[in-house]
Amino acid sequence: MNRRQLNKFHMLLAVRSVVTDPDSADARAKIPKFQADSDEFVATVDQIRRQSLAKHALVTEGATETKVALREKLAAAGAKISAGLVLWAEVNGNAELAHRAHLTKTTLMAERELETVDRAKALLLLASKHVTHLKDYAVTQERLDEFARLCEAFSDHIGRPRSIILERKLATRSLAELLQKADAQLRRMDRLCPVLAETCPAFVADYRVHRCIIHVNATRALSDEELANAVQRLEAKQATEARKQAKKANQEAEQARRAARRQEMEEKLRAAKKPPLPSQSRSAAANNVSRESAEVPAPPQAPHRPTPGHPNGSVRMENAVSASDPPALARGATKTPSS
Repeated sequence: MNRRQLNKFHMLLAVRSVVTDPDSADARAKIPKFQADSDEFVATVDQIRRQSLAKHALVTEGATETKVALREKLAAAGAKISAGLVLWAEVNGNAELAHRAHLTKTTLMAERELETVDRAKALLLLASKHVTHLKDYAVTQERLDEFARLCEAFSDHIGRPRSIILERKLATRSLAELLQKADAQLRRMDRLCPVLAETCPAFVADYRVHRCIIHVNATRALSDEELANAVQRLEAKQATEARKQAKKANQEAEQARRAARRQEMEEKLRAAKKPPLPSQSRSAAANNVSRESAEVPAPPQAPHRPTPGHPNGSVRMENAVSASDPPALARGATKTPSS
């Protein structure tokens, strides 16, 4: 059973003890259907108990160890019989029989289980044919009978571990079906409890108290070594968490120091800067530039000579303006020279 099934089985046993109590016989007899269901329930719980005990008796470890022990005994007995038969065959010049009867303990232990049985039975058949000539070689009929018994026992135990596993699976499935059957019987009894409570309230109260399932976890007591290892793992985990917390605190403190240093440097830079000049409009700035340009004196101009042949005897000439002239002249101003 698993833990859940075991908790339910404990509840079934508790309810069975209430139902089978001699003091509750009168209460159950008042409702024939309740009495019939309770009798079926008791029979089902007893069947579950027998099935559970039979399942726990099916242990593969013991079967495996028994099979290994039988194989070792079979191999040891077969090696002794083979040695006597081979020696007799070599003395009598029967090389073929000596080759066929040669068998060691290592060979019987190393081969597959079915092959070991086949070779052991073949050796038993050869030795039985010449048993009358093998008394001087310590091969007697009693030893052959014991060897035959070991062959049969080992052959029967070859598939025993696997058959035990199959039987346990079938028992587990049968237990699940029996538990479901007991649940159905309990549900029928539960429906009749309100009717029975009118005449037997004490019995119904006791029934409902034991009807609850108590969930028990699968725990066991730890040994001293396991407890010490658990404490050591817990302390190591706590130390690791403490180191992580300290590292995180250091990182946060470092980030705070860097932020404070950065803010301090920004304040110093803002304090070191000069205050900006008052803003001026574009028109005011342009008027200042025009006023400054007007105050700059114009460079002296060379006198122009009259051009011969001109009717007025004079000519208007535009002054050449270069990129380096003052702004007042850069706007294309012209002069007429005086005569």
